Parts: sequence; structure tokens; C-alpha cells
Amino acid sequence: MISEDDHQLMLAWANLVQVHAVMRTELSRRLEEQADVSLSEHEVLFRLSRAPLGRLRMIDLAELTLQPKSAITRLIERLVQRGAVTRHQPPDNRRTTYAVLTPEGRALFDHARPVYVQGVRELLGDHVTPADVQLLRQRLRAVLNGLEAWADERCDPQPLTDAIP
Repeated sequence: MISEDDHQLMLAWANLVQVHAVMRTELSRRLEEQADVSLSEHEVLFRLSRAPLGRLRMIDLAELTLQPKSAITRLIERLVQRGAVTRHQPPDNRRTTYAVLTPEGRALFDHARPVYVQGVRELLGDHVTPADVQLLRQRLRAVLNGLEAWADERCDPQPLTDAIP
């Protein structure tokens, strides 16, 4: 027999998984229909738009997005084919590959960003108060810290500004 606390914990976990799945599905649909970009592509464009010079090593991009390197490689290939990203290998280190945001990629991100923000606002923000959001972030940070998985650059990136190239 499990305790009531454990039962509530299992229900909270189930609800968190459900919220993630529902929001991910709907955000994906909106981004694809309104901005012609997948949710995964948006995440990569977001990370590149925040990076110095709009570029990140592929391994760092995989870590920031919590995706396997092979998935990032395929995702970057799709973005390269669209002209949104280029690959760069420094001549002095051919083992390192960077993904670099192009002006076309920046324009694609700028087009998708309001769709994403509005989607998150409607799907999450319309159902909780700003105080709830702050508390949720604190609690999720506590869980990630407990799992030794909190990383400021991934979990708490600086706000976007219009000054980013």
C-alpha cells in the first residue's frame, strides 16, 4: 500500500507529463502552421540567437537542448538545407563543428518567436498567475538541483533583446 503522499506525488508526476505532452503537441502545431518551423527547430534557433556571434559547437547545442548529438546533427542538416544555419569547422581544429545562425535563420526565428510566446502565454500563462509562475520555477529548479541537472545557460538564459545580432 502506498502512502497518500506517494499517491499525490505519482498524480503530480502524471499531470506534469500530461501538461508537457499537451503543450508540446499544440506548440508544435502552431509553429508549423503559422511559422513553418518545428518546435525542435525553434529551440535550436532560440539557442543560436542567444549565443555569441550566433554560433555554438554542436556538442554544446546538444547539451543545451537535451538531445543526443545524432538528433542535433539531423536537425542542423534540415536547417542548413533551409538556409537558416551554416556549419563551420575552424581550420585549426577540424574535430569541432559549429552551427552558425544565418540572417535567414534570424528572420525565421524572429517570425516564429511571437507564435511561440503567444502559444506559451495562452497554453500556460492564461491559467496561472505571475506568482504561480515564479513558484513553479522555484520548485522545478529545486528538482533540477536535486538531480544535479540545473545549468544556468540551459535553464535560466538571459532575456532576449532586440540587440542580439
